[in-house]
Amino acid sequence: MNKQETAKILAVIKQTYPAFYYRQSEDDIKKSVTLWQSLFEDDDAVIVGAALKSFIVSDASGYPPTPGQIKEKMRLIMHPDRLSEADAWQAVKIAMRNGIYGAEEEYAKLPEEVKRVCSVSDIRDWAKMDTEDINTVVQSNFLKGFRRRQEQLEQVAMLPSSVKRLISAQKDSVKEIEDKSC
Repeated sequence: MNKQETAKILAVIKQTYPAFYYRQSEDDIKKSVTLWQSLFEDDDAVIVGAALKSFIVSDASGYPPTPGQIKEKMRLIMHPDRLSEADAWQAVKIAMRNGIYGAEEEYAKLPEEVKRVCSVSDIRDWAKMDTEDINTVVQSNFLKGFRRRQEQLEQVAMLPSSVKRLISAQKDSVKEIEDKSC
């Protein structure tokens, strides 16, 4: 999103929540545009606008949105079919049915979101366990891990590209150090 598009988004916010902005100076507005533009620089203005509309129509607080609230609405718009916890667990249960002898094949069938939380050996080990332990301890631990991983991915997805580049550069430098020490 460029500065002009960002200014339009902020104008809608100002129009919708005038009580919060009536004392803003031109300098304050410029600073807000610069800040919001840096946070949404890689985002499509149409998606940001749709997220803003979604926020406005569902807002019962009467307070203007924060950038994080808009990013959350954008995530919902862009990924409405994200795998639920129940669906993820169901996929694991199906994989466990043939998990003793066919763990590799069953694991390969799992959605990527599930593969980030468990391994082939987990499927094999869980397939050997008692049903009661599966439906209590394993399920609880899997769901916690799945939820935590999904939240982590969502947080990373909402970061501005400049921060993502910093993270990537940091990972690259750590990998380079590890490669040299081996």
